[in-house]
Amino acid sequence: MAKKPTITTVTSGFSSQNVLASNFENLRDGFDNTLSLDGSTPNAMGADLDLNNNDIINVSTLEVDTVIVNGETLQPNLQGPAGTDGTDGTDGVDGVDGASPKAHHSLSVLNAPQAALQRFNLTKQGNGSGNVIQGFASDPYTNELFTLHVTGTPDTCVLNKFEADGARTQTSYRWNNTPLTTLGHQELDISWDKSGTRWFWTGENEAVTNQARYIKRFQIADGSGTELTVSNVQQFQVFTDAETTGGETGSATSCISLDGRYLVTEYSGSDTNRIKVFKTATLMNGGAGDYSTQQVYSWTFDLDTGDYPLQSIACDGSYVYIFTGNIVTGPTLKVFVYTVTGTLVEEIDDFTVGETEAQGDGAGTAYELEGAGWIWHGGQPMLACSIASGDVGSRVNRIWVLGGKVSVTAYGYGNKPAFISQGVNDLAAPDGEQLRLGHYNGATDTFTEGAKINASNQLEFTPVTGTWTVGVFDAASGGNQSSTTATGQYSKIGNMVWVNFSISNISISGMTSGNNCYIRGHGFTPTESAVFGTPVLSDFDLATGDFNVVAEIGTDGNITLREIQDSAQNTIANVPQIDGADIRISGWFKV
Repeated sequence: MAKKPTITTVTSGFSSQNVLASNFENLRDGFDNTLSLDGSTPNAMGADLDLNNNDIINVSTLEVDTVIVNGETLQPNLQGPAGTDGTDGTDGVDGVDGASPKAHHSLSVLNAPQAALQRFNLTKQGNGSGNVIQGFASDPYTNELFTLHVTGTPDTCVLNKFEADGARTQTSYRWNNTPLTTLGHQELDISWDKSGTRWFWTGENEAVTNQARYIKRFQIADGSGTELTVSNVQQFQVFTDAETTGGETGSATSCISLDGRYLVTEYSGSDTNRIKVFKTATLMNGGAGDYSTQQVYSWTFDLDTGDYPLQSIACDGSYVYIFTGNIVTGPTLKVFVYTVTGTLVEEIDDFTVGETEAQGDGAGTAYELEGAGWIWHGGQPMLACSIASGDVGSRVNRIWVLGGKVSVTAYGYGNKPAFISQGVNDLAAPDGEQLRLGHYNGATDTFTEGAKINASNQLEFTPVTGTWTVGVFDAASGGNQSSTTATGQYSKIGNMVWVNFSISNISISGMTSGNNCYIRGHGFTPTESAVFGTPVLSDFDLATGDFNVVAEIGTDGNITLREIQDSAQNTIANVPQIDGADIRISGWFKV
């Protein structure tokens, strides 16, 4: 049907009635081929809509499967509580600024020890504090890092809280003193509901019948003193009886995808390993209950759980990362990567991140993947995993950020990278902040600044500063030294050095009277001589006929006092002239 209906001109004659009827039919069909203002049907496009470079304005809600801008597919926003500058989405609430990392980025650094950053070495408190961390969760809004470990038989749960933007080595500052019987063994993750309320997820407690079918949602708050309190514990069934065939021991493992769209759960039995993917909004909005048949994806995978027990999972919204392995060193850890729909993408048979460090803990025989999730590093979420090592009862728990090491970086407060890239060769800091350049030592988690572009867009170099012992000698190579010394200062910026000193009441005892005097000790070798200018002198014996004194540094590093005469060569001041004198000199030279 053409956009414009065919209208035949009506003329007098016996066929006028037929022409009118045909015209009305064409008008009707033409209206059916247009979009309706009030939503009257038919009102659905049967082909692509070309706006011919015009805009769509005053849109309230835009529901799409994919957004492509300049040929690039946008990744979904990070999960997070509702913001003031956006509206809730159908599958979750508005996230923080920035896009989730592309899956191929996570894959490229998944097993690259040279690129992995040891972000945390955590000491827990509470019962069973020497046990392994079973899971961790980082809240980027409050900069809180939570961990979960278990103790006792049957398992009881202990939560600890750390500073997510804090030092690498730190001890928790809050924990629950009474272990919890209501929470389980596996994993820890965070999601937010539409009101911005934060919820945590983990497995069911092993004392519960058929625990592998269930996961738990709950809330954590600060109690009195150092206490953490848990409330609103809710049970969600995610596996059916038929799906949990074989042994039903152990908790179901669950995680929230980085983009907030999916809740991913895993069950490992004696004869099957199953992943189920739910829309997070379904469980978040529905509350406690049975969701075991409401998944959007469900698939099984092969895993020898005897040698490679499943430890943790993580999801970025496109890929599911499955971490497995036993607590022994050697080729015992495996990582699998699947799409959320169940297609195997990659299998790493010998995961080695953190193994070298683990071999230095205790007897050096323990090395086990435990929790997995996302750590915010440099303002970006990055895939991370916790590694347990050391001896039983004294486990060492490190969290490694996969791909967290970069060759060049700039750090803000608390060793957080603060630069953003605006082009292939452009580095910039947000308005009002500084861009710092320097060296990051991964072993000590320290940053040494070398230069910075300040908030006024001016380049400032960070000098290397120190002190030196000022000595007075009677020979260019040293010779006899005066018993009088002083402390000088120096600053080195690039290849330029500034020295400063003040020495008083110089004694010439033991020095050769007829020799020139030389000031030494700064330790730098100038590439060329430099004149410092007029020194400040007291009680200096200026030779007859001389009218001025300047300080000079030679290529041998010696500082001398040059006496200026009229129509004659300048001469170096000798030992007797400085007897009891005070000398103050400062100046720059090139090295």
